[in-house]
Amino acid sequence: MTSTHNEHKTEKIRTVADKCRQKVNLIKGKLGTQVGVVKQKLETIDTEHSFQLKSDFECYVAKVQETVDELHKIIDRYKQISLTTALDFKEIESQDLDRKRTFFRRLQDEIKDRYSKFENLSQESHDSTFLTEWKALQSEVQSINEETGRCIIKPRSNSIFQSKSLYRCSHRRN
Repeated sequence: MTSTHNEHKTEKIRTVADKCRQKVNLIKGKLGTQVGVVKQKLETIDTEHSFQLKSDFECYVAKVQETVDELHKIIDRYKQISLTTALDFKEIESQDLDRKRTFFRRLQDEIKDRYSKFENLSQESHDSTFLTEWKALQSEVQSINEETGRCIIKPRSNSIFQSKSLYRCSHRRN
């Protein structure tokens, strides 16, 4: 039933309420569908997306660890090469120093022996004996002078032990 009020049509409340109920039912249906859609999206987030995120993270962490392990191997290999090279250099130079040390110790002993002979010669009062001994010792003096004049060569450049060479080598790999 319809009635009018101030020249407006008015319908019965029931009719209006029924129409609104129909709209509510339509909205409810749509909302129910949307609840299902949202529920499905939440399930996708909780399962597929969470699994993918976890899987991607674990894969990335594994790759980072693998890369770091490889870098450590490279560093350890470079360290071993550098230390072996330095140790070999030190050994060779130490052997050379030992040879020089042995030579100059022997030379020092010979010079002390000659010194003793010249000390004795300087105290010789008999001219003939003095001159005979002097002649015999002259060639030894020349030999000692030549060997004493020999230069002592420092060990080869120790640039191998400078940290700049280590950094320089590490930058070459970049």
